[in-house]
Amino acid sequence: KNGNTPNMAYIFCFCLLLSTLSISIKAFQTNILPLHAFIRKQHITACKLNASSSAASSVVCVGEALWDALPDGIYLGGAPANVAIHLSELSGDTTEVSLAACVGMDRLGTEVQRRLELRGVSTLLQRSEAATGMVVAELSETGDATYTFDTPAAWDYLRATPELLQRARTASVVVIGSLAGRLGCDDGATSRDAICELRSVCQPDSVVLDVNLRAPWYTPEAVLDLAGGGETGGPLALIKVNDDELAIMEGWLNTSGTTPVETALGGEGLEKRMGALGRVLNAKRVCVTRGERGAALWCDDSDHESTTDTFAEHPGYPISKIGDTVGAGDAFLAALIRSLLLERESNDLALSRACAIGAYVSQCRGAVPRHVDAPE
Repeated sequence: KNGNTPNMAYIFCFCLLLSTLSISIKAFQTNILPLHAFIRKQHITACKLNASSSAASSVVCVGEALWDALPDGIYLGGAPANVAIHLSELSGDTTEVSLAACVGMDRLGTEVQRRLELRGVSTLLQRSEAATGMVVAELSETGDATYTFDTPAAWDYLRATPELLQRARTASVVVIGSLAGRLGCDDGATSRDAICELRSVCQPDSVVLDVNLRAPWYTPEAVLDLAGGGETGGPLALIKVNDDELAIMEGWLNTSGTTPVETALGGEGLEKRMGALGRVLNAKRVCVTRGERGAALWCDDSDHESTTDTFAEHPGYPISKIGDTVGAGDAFLAALIRSLLLERESNDLALSRACAIGAYVSQCRGAVPRHVDAPE
C-alpha cells in the first residue's frame, strides 16, 4: 500500500516460479540425464561392435561352456569359455573373440550366452536337449580344485556346422580343448568328431591345443587324435600342458625317461623333454605350466632365420593371497596367445605376461574375474 511493501501477488508468483524451476530441474535429472547416459552407452556399444567387425585378428575358442559350482557360489566356466573371456578382456577391440559351444535349451544355457556377450565374447552357441553342463569343484586348503562333471551334458553334442567351419577357416587362432572330446560317437556324443573336423580346415600355424586331463574323462587315443588332427590336420601352433600332463603324454608316446635329466622340470632337461613332445606331435610350440614355479616355452624356429630351437623359462610371480586356482591356467593361456601369436612378442615377454595374469586370477574367486587391477 505504501510502495515499500512488496505486493503479495508478486511474492506468490515469484515462489511459484521457483517451485516450477525446481521441479523442472528434478525432471531433467530424473529423465533426461539417464536417457543421455543410455544413448551414450548404446553409442559406445555400437562403436565396439563396429571395431570388432573390422578387428585386425580373430580367435575362435571351441569346446565346453558350463557352470562351476564352488563352495561360495556358481560361476561361468569351462576352459575354452574362460580363455575366450580372458582374451576379450586382454585384447579389447583389436581382436574379435568367439566361443563355439553347445548348451542346453534351459535357463542356464540362456544365461551362458548372456554373460559371454556381457564380457565382449561373440557366441556361436548351439542348443541341445541335454542339460547345460555343471561341474562341482572341491577346493583344498591351498585353493587347488578337483572336479566332478555331470555326464552327459550339452557340451558333449557340439556339431561342425557350415557356419562354424567357415569361422574356423578364417580365424587367426583356433583354440580347442581336449576335455570336450571326452565322449566318443559310441556314447552318442558328437563333440570329438566335430572338433577334429574343425581342426582339419584351420589355417596353417593357427591351432592351439589346450590339454586338460581330468580323470576318468580322457583316453590316449582321443587326446592324441585331437593333437594330430587325423589324416588332414596340419601342425599345431601351440600345445599347452601342465607338468603332470607332460609326464602322462610322454608315457603314451614312449618319449619318457628315468634319469634326473629326463625327468627334469627346468633347464636343459626340460627343454629336451618339450622338444621331443613337440616333434612327435608336430607342434611348433610347447608350453609347460608348473604352478607356483612358473612356466616354460619351447619353440621350433626352423621356419625362421634361426635354425635352432628356442627355450624360455619364467619362475612365476608370488601370490599374496589365496583365492582359488580355477581358471588360472586358462587366463595364462589367453595372455600367452595374445602376446605370442597375435602380437608376436618375444618368448620371454609372452611368458612373463602369461605368468602375471595367471597369478592374478589365482588370487580371485571364480575362473573369469574382471581385470579391474590386473597386470598388463
